[in-house]
Amino acid sequence: MQHALKSNVAGLKLAVDMAAEGEKKFFSILNRDDPINKLTSYGWRMHSDNYFRQLGYYLIIQHDDVLAGRKIIVGRALETDKLKKDNPEKWQKTVAQIYDSTGPLLALDYSYLSLLADESAPAGGVIYMPDKKAVEFYFPLSQWSNRLSALFKKQTPAP
Repeated sequence: MQHALKSNVAGLKLAVDMAAEGEKKFFSILNRDDPINKLTSYGWRMHSDNYFRQLGYYLIIQHDDVLAGRKIIVGRALETDKLKKDNPEKWQKTVAQIYDSTGPLLALDYSYLSLLADESAPAGGVIYMPDKKAVEFYFPLSQWSNRLSALFKKQTPAP
């Protein structure tokens, strides 16, 4: 836990320094050199689109071992929080629609910035499920496929 906290603080410092130097990558997930792109070295496929505009910037990630290759939307918690604030009555319906049409939503929080300092740091946020469940998820990128696979098996009741 102490290591994760130190990584998070170091990553936040780097992000603030980048912002102060005029770099526009404070919490970037769509650029080729962003930390999340390390997922490709662990078998993840990634792309983005603009279908769910209300989520702001997001990625679509897939791994054959997670939900049988079904898509997972990865957005930023700041935009998910804005969605909740702007549409308090409708945001859960929006999440359910995203899940039904594409897959679950993982809202990355500022733990993501710890990857700027330490690529083995736990990063993540909250995974929103259509049944109004919100599950916290924090692991190093190298463990995302195993941990997400196990999480979704646990969350999905047997037929």
